[in-house]
Amino acid sequence: MYGVRGYDMEIITDSDKTFIYPTVSALGAVDKKRYEESLAAKRRTLCKICKISYDSKKYESCPQCELRKRYNELERELASEKRNKVTSSANMRAEYKKGDIIRIGKYGGQPVEWMVLDVDNNKALLISKKILDIKPYNLDNSGVTWESCSLRRYLNTDFLETVFSNDEKKGIAKIKVENGNNTLNDRSGGKSTEDKIFCLSYSEVKKYFPRKKDRIAVPTDRIVIEADDIKKRFVKRRTGGGIWWLRTPGIYEDFTMHVDGSGWINEVGSAVNNTYWFSGIRPALWMKF
Repeated sequence: MYGVRGYDMEIITDSDKTFIYPTVSALGAVDKKRYEESLAAKRRTLCKICKISYDSKKYESCPQCELRKRYNELERELASEKRNKVTSSANMRAEYKKGDIIRIGKYGGQPVEWMVLDVDNNKALLISKKILDIKPYNLDNSGVTWESCSLRRYLNTDFLETVFSNDEKKGIAKIKVENGNNTLNDRSGGKSTEDKIFCLSYSEVKKYFPRKKDRIAVPTDRIVIEADDIKKRFVKRRTGGGIWWLRTPGIYEDFTMHVDGSGWINEVGSAVNNTYWFSGIRPALWMKF
């Protein structure tokens, strides 16, 4: 192949005669560019709206108009999100109902799912859908009530500070928590407290979970993976549900009620620092909207 003025030459031999023809299939770089520009110019279309011309083969419609259209769509989406943010609080009562699941905060690096138990005016009572961790009710087996137990201190300090963002913490209401007596022997539940995070009481569990099967709560995957064999005793194999603390006292001063893995409320309770039948936590709170 020989190049002449930007063209490649194709040599064809017929007997003793040699014919040389230029081939259009191998245009030189300069001619290719001119050729493509010529074709593009023929395909250009003038937009009647923004008055710019564009390659009709490369674009189905005016690219500048499409950009403007997308920009307007994004502006409407942002405005809609802003309106929804403002109105979600006002419409909370209409939007949320008992049994709904919402996500707020993170525990162990994973988002926490909360179940709506009740809606009252501008706030909702939430409880963690799963058992979030294995914790003692108190650090030692001594006579305690909800007011004095270490679990209450943990939930309203470390748990509150690490699980929720600053905005979420602002939405958690501090409420008066009534601590009723044990129904079997009338053992005192102690003074009322003011808390943001708390465990449910015996009467609240009966109210919000009237059916036994609804009280069954499974532990998070993190507990299942990290807990040793001894701690895994708190899970009932048949149901997969674990034991979780209530704040109502058991029949002894160092016992507290709990819900077991089958959904049964143990009114006798277990030792507040039981190292054989471990118990987990399902924190509850009132969230303002």
